[in-house]
Parts: sequence; structure tokens; C-alpha cells
Amino acid sequence: MADIVSPEQRSKNISAIRSKNTRPEVYFRKLLFAKGYRYRIAEKI
Repeated sequence: MADIVSPEQRSKNISAIRSKNTRPEVYFRKLLFAKGYRYRIAEKI
């Protein structure tokens, strides 16, 4: 199958994808949890 996206466009697309559970995100969630906040990251339907 032929590639329909140029390498430059593919690079932009891939760089726009953010990872989950980054170090700052985990730190902030632990901080909130320690202060007594309870929440769900993604609500199950």
C-alpha cells in the first residue's frame, strides 16, 4: 500500500500525539489524591 502522506505531514501528525501518564501528570494526580480529591481519569460508559 502506497503512503498517502508526506514525511513532513506524518512528522507533524506523530508529534501532535501526546503520551498518557507523563511524569508531571502522575505527580499532580498523586498530589490531588493526597489532599483527598477522588476522581476518575476516564469514565466508563
